[in-house]
Formats: sequence, C-alpha cells, structure tokens
Amino acid sequence: MSAIGTEKQRIRKQLLMNRNSHARPQDFSLQLGQLIESQSGLIASYSATDTEPETKSINKLLSSQKKLVLPEISGSNLIWRIPERLVPGPHGIKTPIGPKVELDQVSLVLAPALAVDSKGFRLGKGGGYYDRALQGFAGLVYALVFESEYLESLPIENHDVKIHGVITEKTVRTF
Repeated sequence: MSAIGTEKQRIRKQLLMNRNSHARPQDFSLQLGQLIESQSGLIASYSATDTEPETKSINKLLSSQKKLVLPEISGSNLIWRIPERLVPGPHGIKTPIGPKVELDQVSLVLAPALAVDSKGFRLGKGGGYYDRALQGFAGLVYALVFESEYLESLPIENHDVKIHGVITEKTVRTF
C-alpha cells in the first residue's frame, strides 16, 4: 500500500472510532431541503448504516415524490435502482430491489463519506465504489458527514473524485 493509502487507512480508523463512540445528531432534513427542492430530476441517495448520518426521512420524502434512486453493490461497482423494496445486502447495507436506472438520468447524488475536506474531496470507507461510479458524472454530488468530519485537508490519490458540496447537521458548503 502507498504512503497515501496508509494515511487514508489511519484517518478512516480514527473517524470510525469517533463515530462509534459518540452519540450523534441525526437530522439533516433542514439542510437537505433546499438542495432537494432545487432538483427536478432523480436523486440518488443511500441507505445509511447506524454510524452514518440518517437518510431514512429524506429517502421517504424522495420516494413519495418518485425521485429516489439507491445504489446496489454489484461486484466492484454500483448499480442504481428505483427502490420498490429493500433487502439485506453486502457490508450491512440495505439493497434496493427495483428497476435499474442509468446514472446519467440522475441530477444529484447524495454520497456517504467518513470525511470531506475544504477542497471538495471525500474520504469513503476504502472500497472505491463511489469514485468509480462518479467518474464522468455530469450532475451534482454532495456528501453527508457530521460537522466534526469536515476537515481542512485529506490525502488525495489520482482516482479520487472531487464533489460539489458537503452537508452537515449544521450547514451546507459548496465547493
């Protein structure tokens, strides 16, 4: 593993320990509302795990508006689906069952992250699923993290995809 990869692993470990050891505010609805309202197309969200910012309420709202798309892990890639129901999936993540959607039909992707830096780079859990999926994506990408996970800088590799903004429980930042 490269020096950058080793540094990313160290940061991931620290961030996960922090997430697991603290009670966290979970409601991002206020910050998400305006961004969601500004989008006329489909919106890709995700099914949050217990340590991630909660996405159930926003997913319920998007689903009621027939705008929700969720990712399914397929090998080393993500497939996007309009969820008709959710089933247990890899890595403890709920997986959507429903019609497949191409990412170019989506106007906004809400991406999970462990941290986001001031230059617009996100740190995921290390699988590279979102970096691969978002290569060449023309829409907007915003990551959801807790305010303490917005950092000045992160180690960056060539495959890391820059995002357009970050949403925390306190604010929305655009890059």
